[in-house]
Amino acid sequence: MDPGSILAYLKLPTKVLAGIALAALCVLFLPESLIAATGLLAARTDYRWALGLAIWISAALIIVEGVAALWTWQMQRTERERAKLEKAEAASREASEKLRLEAEEEARKAAQQAAKLAAGIKFIEGMTDPERHQCAKFINSRERTVWLDAEDGVVGELVRRGVLYAATGVTHFDMNFHSMGADFTMADWAREHLQAHPELVVVQKPRKSRANPRDL
Repeated sequence: MDPGSILAYLKLPTKVLAGIALAALCVLFLPESLIAATGLLAARTDYRWALGLAIWISAALIIVEGVAALWTWQMQRTERERAKLEKAEAASREASEKLRLEAEEEARKAAQQAAKLAAGIKFIEGMTDPERHQCAKFINSRERTVWLDAEDGVVGELVRRGVLYAATGVTHFDMNFHSMGADFTMADWAREHLQAHPELVVVQKPRKSRANPRDL
């Protein structure tokens, strides 16, 4: 058997090698009567070494290819598991980052709200008498909605500071005040703080003002 034939044999597919090995085993180990019937009895005697070599080579190649196939399958499985794990870790990092950003946003909003509230409380604690006078209409009357002059600059400042806000977007001309007015509501935080500290709506220098017809 020349080297070229051996190399060609080694290149045969696994199924062919398995068939050759099985055929060689049959020739070597089946009863002589069966082998004689096929005319291979002399071949078993004269080429026993070649048949044995074919069996061993075929078996070795089948084992090697089996191990290689198993190794390839295991590597592919490992790669899939690694990719799956990386994907899960990426999703976990993304979720953690999202939660962190949401927490930071909530903290930022809470800080802004706290700063706004602190600024509002500082403002109402240092209000001028005209501003105290307007706020007193809510605290003393315990009304949630009070008609105020929409053109009054003091009212406008209280709205800008978030102490008051228009209850509706409708304004109308009041014949008693001879001015455009609207219903205003005091913000809850301002009402709670002023109710807890009624001295903040005490006007130091009472000013004369026309009576609100809704207070009559």
